[in-house]
Parts: sequence; C-alpha cells; structure tokens
Amino acid sequence: MSVKELLKGLHALQKIDLEILELRRTGEAHPKRLAQLDAELATARGAADLERNRLADNEKQRRDKEQEISSEKEKIKKWEARLAEQRTTREYAALAREIDIAKKAVLNLEDELKLLVAATEEIRKALSVKEGDLRRREDASAAERTTLTTQISTLDGQVKGLSEKRDEAAKGVDSGLAAKYESVRKKRGSGMAPVVNGICKGCNMRLPPQLQNILRAGATIEACPNCLRLIYASEVINLGE
Repeated sequence: MSVKELLKGLHALQKIDLEILELRRTGEAHPKRLAQLDAELATARGAADLERNRLADNEKQRRDKEQEISSEKEKIKKWEARLAEQRTTREYAALAREIDIAKKAVLNLEDELKLLVAATEEIRKALSVKEGDLRRREDASAAERTTLTTQISTLDGQVKGLSEKRDEAAKGVDSGLAAKYESVRKKRGSGMAPVVNGICKGCNMRLPPQLQNILRAGATIEACPNCLRLIYASEVINLGE
C-alpha cells in the first residue's frame, strides 16, 4: 500500500473523528444548561418557600396574640366581677391596679397584633410575586428542557451513526499507523496534519529543513517533532484538505 493510500485511510478516519469531536463539544453545553436550569428553579422555589414560611410564622404569631388578648380580657372580666366582693379599700385598690395593668397589656398586645396584620399583607404580596416568578420560570424551564433533551438525543444519534461509520473506516487503516494516530489524537484531538510551506498545521511550528525534504520526497510518513502528529507535505500528497 502506497504512502498516499495509507494517508488517505487515516485522513478519512480523522475526518469522522473531527465530526464526532465537534458534535460532542456542541453537546457539552447542554448538560451544563440543564444543571443551570435546575439551580435557577431551586433558587426560585427557595424564595417562594421563604415567603410561605414567613406567612406561616406571621399567622402563628397572630393566633398567639389573639389568644393572649382573649385570655387577658377574660381575666379582666373575672377580676371586674370580683371588685364588688372586696371587703376592704386596700383589697379593692390592689385588684383595681391588677385590672389596670391587664388592660394596658391588652392595648399593647392589640398594637402588636395590628403590626402583624399589616405585615401579613406585605408578606402575601411578596409571596404572590415569588410564586408568579416561580411559575414563569417553571414554564420557561420546561420548554427549554424539552428542546435541550431533543437536541441531546439528536446529537447522541448522530454520534452513534458516525461511530459506526468510523468502525468501518478503521478497518482500512494500517494497524501500526492507527495506533500512533490514536495515541496522539486522544491527547490533542487530532492525530495527523498536513505541512504547508514547511509549517505543521497541527501545531503551527516550522519543521527542520531536513524533515521538510523527507516529506517532499513523499516516500514515508513522519511525525512532527513538536506535537507528534503524523505529517505529510500537502504539496506532494493532496488529500483534499
């Protein structure tokens, strides 16, 4: 098999490999975007949950305040009923003082309850905004997720088809050259490169004059001393780059 035929087989193999590499690079962004969508949804859900928790806490505090007010008023009612039963002025004054303290406590509790009621409306408005944002994000995320999933499936199918094509192409490549090619390709993405005007197009390094002369002879397949890719002189062997 001539050098050109050997290179032609490698070139066909590399063409497929580069197509597969490009598809995989294109697909790399999709899982990252899916993870980003999950993170954005988690943040939106967290924000809505925070407002729900604030609302639940506010409602509990209001119930507790209402219970305290009811308890204090019941206590005042009982004490006021007992005022007429007091036998001495001292006892009457002491109980009246307790009633006065309890009434002031009720006023303070009612003020606190008003603040909680006012805060309830603010929290509900904030919750409505967060829930609206969450719903919009969920709808947008679902649509984008469907698109991404379809694209991933399509890319996987394309890669599978090319991989099968590659297996067939690999059968026509010299095993020794294929091993060298694979070794470099796994590290650099490509395993062969043309040399144009004395420069390896794989790494853009100028080759020594002696090596350039060997390549111009076109009798052997050499490796670039810098990037180790298999190289050939494009002006001698045209593979339709």
